Amino acid sequence: MNKILSLENFQRERKYLMINGKNIEQDLFRFHFENGSPQEVISKLQEYQGKDGGFRNMGEGHSIITNGMDTSMAFQYLSEVGATSNDEIVQKGIQYIIGTYDYELNCWHARPNETSQYWLDNLCAELVGYLYEYRELVQVTLKKCYPTSYGFSDYHSNFR
Repeated sequence: MNKILSLENFQRERKYLMINGKNIEQDLFRFHFENGSPQEVISKLQEYQGKDGGFRNMGEGHSIITNGMDTSMAFQYLSEVGATSNDEIVQKGIQYIIGTYDYELNCWHARPNETSQYWLDNLCAELVGYLYEYRELVQVTLKKCYPTSYGFSDYHSNFR
């Protein structure tokens, strides 16, 4: 059974979002329902990106410290609006994703000071998906971050 949102309810919810929602939520709404610009969404996301390339204060992770959970949410939005590998925000984010991988536990951690449940956490699978989506940046980033003497030359060739 499909439910249809009435115009009156739609307008009421829009008003609520524009008064109470985060600026990024407002721009996502405009993007989807009012021919909003993808660049506006990307610009707003830059406000949430830390100097290390990760994201914070997106609603799931930590409000001050960049973290995997908020970075994953930011990449949901970047993917949604069609951000490309040419966007600096994506390049920095991919560097963060690669740089925060825990090679001892073979996973990412969702939040600061929280140990992940390895691949049982949805976060890991999702971040791998973004590495695949922006795979042309992965090889470049690995070459910058790690010398080939560590054996990454064979590893990152699998992302081609």
